[in-house]
Amino acid sequence: MIARKFRTFRQLDPGLRPLVLEAIVLPLLIRVGFSVLGIPKAPQLLARWAGAKAAKAPERPVDLIVAATRAQRIVKRSLGIEGTCLVRSLALQAMLRRRGVETSLRIGVRKVETALEGHAWLEHDGRPINEVPEVVSTYVLFEGADALMNWRTLR
Repeated sequence: MIARKFRTFRQLDPGLRPLVLEAIVLPLLIRVGFSVLGIPKAPQLLARWAGAKAAKAPERPVDLIVAATRAQRIVKRSLGIEGTCLVRSLALQAMLRRRGVETSLRIGVRKVETALEGHAWLEHDGRPINEVPEVVSTYVLFEGADALMNWRTLR
């Protein structure tokens, strides 16, 4: 089974392979980072890593966004690695930032019966990229979401 997955990986477009590898590793590292470092420090470290080798913005960022979200879907379907909406969004944001595409982390809340429910997604140029607009529209945007990446502003 592992050999088959490796063959499938080798058959992917060479430009997609690094994104798939990051889509495998980043969610795991983010979850460990949350546990070990806590929520304030893990996203800061991730942002530093992503910005360390940030490339010049591509001419067509949409193509890169499509490829990165596709890599996440491939990993979810093949290996079951996904994570919460926050983990997925932070991983995708790091993948894109490393390649020169800036996004905004959005966190929304909604009331479901008597409980509050939260959801995280990314936006590029004001449009959600890892969630459908119909779902996003059911949440009230928490304006401080970008502060997650810079917790010093919250103190």
